[in-house]
Amino acid sequence: DQQLALPRGTLFRVLCSRSHGNGWGDGLSGLCFVVASGHVSLGEIPLLATVFLCTMTVYLSYCIIVGSLSFWIDLSSDFGKTLQDTIIIFSSYPENIFGGWSKLLVFTAIPAGVMIFVPVRALDQFTPEVGLLAVGGCLAMLGLALVMYHVGLRRYTSGNRFVSNL
Repeated sequence: DQQLALPRGTLFRVLCSRSHGNGWGDGLSGLCFVVASGHVSLGEIPLLATVFLCTMTVYLSYCIIVGSLSFWIDLSSDFGKTLQDTIIIFSSYPENIFGGWSKLLVFTAIPAGVMIFVPVRALDQFTPEVGLLAVGGCLAMLGLALVMYHVGLRRYTSGNRFVSNL
């Protein structure tokens, strides 16, 4: 509610207020470790940066979508945190253990596949199709997140209402 009292641009302010420095440090150190490992040549660094941005965008978009659920579901903050943890858990497993319905779940409702498996495939076996799939998936997630947030924000009334029970 306090962010909504300020002028436009609420999503950016909310994201900045929820951002933690250690997350940025984890991301940068991860990039440095990949480059230092020698598995990525200097010519592949732009591809690595693109894959990193796609992964960050998918994770951020998923967190916005999960956070936007609170516009429709009362007391959904614990549920949202659980869903945010779920994408981390699912992304720590190898892709080949998922099949059938679980693979559909990992590439749609909990987009760990779009966040991890598609970008890794883009690094490992780059083709223009895989690159477009990675960028397209990340842009689709971002678009869905922005729509959910703004539609939910229009629907939101307030958490600071005074109600008289007679």
